[in-house]
Amino acid sequence: MIPAVRLAYDEWGDGPPLLALHSHLGRGRVWAPLAGALPGWRIVAPDQRGHGRTGPGPDYSREGYVADAAELVEALGLAPAVVLGHSLGGVNAYQLAAWRPELVRAVIVEDIPAEIPVRPDLEGVPPHINVSRRLLAGDHWADWLAGEHPVLLLHGLESDTLPAAMAREMAARRPNTRLVEFPGAGHAIHDDDPEGFALAVASFLAEL
Repeated sequence: MIPAVRLAYDEWGDGPPLLALHSHLGRGRVWAPLAGALPGWRIVAPDQRGHGRTGPGPDYSREGYVADAAELVEALGLAPAVVLGHSLGGVNAYQLAAWRPELVRAVIVEDIPAEIPVRPDLEGVPPHINVSRRLLAGDHWADWLAGEHPVLLLHGLESDTLPAAMAREMAARRPNTRLVEFPGAGHAIHDDDPEGFALAVASFLAEL
């Protein structure tokens, strides 16, 4: 069993819960602008293991990250929560939904594929970030396709991480999945088109 770590987190608002998971090298506070655009929702945004104010984890496996998210949902009484994630956080979100479906109401995934290639290590980052990036790689199709939760898949058409063909295949193969594409946006849609990003998320949430 992979032990969870003690997570620092930011929180905004009140209402139905939304767990927001950042990317590699990110922090929970990256979701502050989105929280401002979603009145009536309780946004909980942790600094995931090895990031921000949260200490290093015992490992950076898929199981470790998902255990952290599950423990936070349970500890704060958020279940079933909408779970949103960007990049690393997106995989953590759809794997949480696959492995612990009772904790999840719906999933929002920002620009990450279901099959992730091994990429060269980054220079000038803590070593555990490159370990985490290597362990993120793999074929995650089974987890992407698992469950019946509503899913919103957000794709930046200029992304170097999620090819357009893969995004469309992910949406086509998984029932109850909506794909929204953003012309001119890259991998970080919430930075490149914050208004469009917030509008897409708010529209999806309004229909739940």
